[in-house]
Amino acid sequence: QQHRAARRLRGLRSEVEDGSLTGHCCEATSLKELLDKRKLGLGAAGRVGLVIGSRSSTRVGGALAGLSALGFGRLVLIAPPEKPTEFQMTLDRCSGESLGLQMAHKSSDTCLFVKSVEREGLVASWNKNNPGKEVTGGDRLVEINGVSSSPSLLLEQLSCLQVMTVTVSRFPRTLPPGTEQLDDLAQMTRISDIDVVVLTEPAAEGCDVLLNVLEKLKPIVVDMVWPKPEGSQPGLLEAARKADCQIVEASELLLNQACACLRAWTGKDTPRELLAKVLLAEVTRLGERPPKALVEAAGQAWQGT
Repeated sequence: QQHRAARRLRGLRSEVEDGSLTGHCCEATSLKELLDKRKLGLGAAGRVGLVIGSRSSTRVGGALAGLSALGFGRLVLIAPPEKPTEFQMTLDRCSGESLGLQMAHKSSDTCLFVKSVEREGLVASWNKNNPGKEVTGGDRLVEINGVSSSPSLLLEQLSCLQVMTVTVSRFPRTLPPGTEQLDDLAQMTRISDIDVVVLTEPAAEGCDVLLNVLEKLKPIVVDMVWPKPEGSQPGLLEAARKADCQIVEASELLLNQACACLRAWTGKDTPRELLAKVLLAEVTRLGERPPKALVEAAGQAWQGT
């Protein structure tokens, strides 16, 4: 049963290979289901989906995968241009602990490509303890303890029981085929029709431009950010409310995502009311307004508390 569950999860997981955002995940499944309930699957080939975020964000991958799975004919990402970045990772392998890395390279390469990071290992521990410098699929290992330019020499360094300083290079990830990218919100005026806008990160810049577009086109707006970062501004979501757009709140998306995860793990229908109750308790703990969608989903399971 665990093997069957693992296969289901692998089929839903969003993976990054060689810098490309690929596959589907529970987040994408949740988005697809919620938009399908709102009849956006009908005539999807003629619909336009707009995603606002960063190419390095996993939420962007989930949003694009969800819209693509629904059959949207045009996908547009608004994201600032990204340049390659580098950072250093320090690993102590003196005790012989596994790195927990899946890597690949070709004979003509000058680096090692990270395919994926396992749940356990030195790199997983590094990721946990160094937010903002997490190693992910698509990254490149370009130098280890001063050694570079040769995959075989880099692998030799990784095999040594030593403390190693690893230089990690990250290039902007490749978008799914057919996805257009615009550099800023001001370029939204080029688009004559938008059916869905997906917000994958809190932002405030360009709200005036977005508000004009929302007031004119009235798309459904999906918020994927919850809980909100401390000190964040209402920004784009507030602009959508002012434009009287239909909004899919992040908490509703998270509820659907939790249901999709449990369904993938067990292969059975999930206790939606109880999951909604758990999320509402968390909303209350954070001092936020209980979302209407969660209250309705919890029903008597919530009202009885």
